Amino acid sequence: RVLKQLEADGLADNTIIFMFGDHGRAHMRGKQWCYDSGLRIPMILYIPPTLTQPAGYEPGTVNENLTASIDITATTLALAGLKKPEKMQGQVFLGPQAAEPREYAFASRDRCDMTSFRIRTARDKQYCYIRNFTPDRPLLNINLYKESSYPMIGLMRELHEQGKLDAVQDPLFDMTMPDEELYMIDDDPYEIHNLAESTDPQHQAALKRLRTALDGWIEDAADQGRTAEDPQIGLDIMTAALRGRKQLSLDGLQEIVDQQRDSPGITPFYAEYLRQVQRIIDGSRKADGAKQ
Repeated sequence: RVLKQLEADGLADNTIIFMFGDHGRAHMRGKQWCYDSGLRIPMILYIPPTLTQPAGYEPGTVNENLTASIDITATTLALAGLKKPEKMQGQVFLGPQAAEPREYAFASRDRCDMTSFRIRTARDKQYCYIRNFTPDRPLLNINLYKESSYPMIGLMRELHEQGKLDAVQDPLFDMTMPDEELYMIDDDPYEIHNLAESTDPQHQAALKRLRTALDGWIEDAADQGRTAEDPQIGLDIMTAALRGRKQLSLDGLQEIVDQQRDSPGITPFYAEYLRQVQRIIDGSRKADGAKQ
């Protein structure tokens, strides 16, 4: 409808179109995670043939250069003939103002809702490197919204309990995360085989290079995540969510706590976290009883 409206308004031949997607659902390793399945989005760029075709733009082709979403605004300004402001972090990827293609793309994950992590990643064209600063908690840390909104997560928990998950799926329920992850994207697009401890010289060289790149980005970006957040913040959010009881039921939350509490490999940090969650459940049940 937007394209038809541009045609109706006589603007179609004078409008550059960027069309790109969202990061999708916040499933396991989906949106909010630093894997390709959580970070990459599709983008299509169309420049009418009636306009000057900028250097780097070839209709009908796929551009393999690393591009970040923050580059889009910088590039649209440049295509409109404006200079990108110095303070703008994105870089121009088309036209006479185009910067050299990115060698690396970086991303981060911190607290989302009540669930707190600190994860950073550096990606080049061949490898994805992930550093987990909070490896003492599971990938499937409790999140009321996800547990209540995405039935697949509950189903996966049931299959895990029944021992019906395969060797790729079941590690999603590990109670810890690796300190570092390294994946060779072309050979392993689903990022299953962690090469961080590989003795292969090629992988070790990539690991060192991406470590250094990520360290530099953390410094350059003045990463404020270096100050650990108090877990109580997430617990307070959980308490408020349960008070309204618009998301996961207390019984559903209790099942998750029981499952995780009895899981092998649980760390002292996460065991204490679950004790705090149990107190929230018990307090909510007591409050419910007082209302009756």
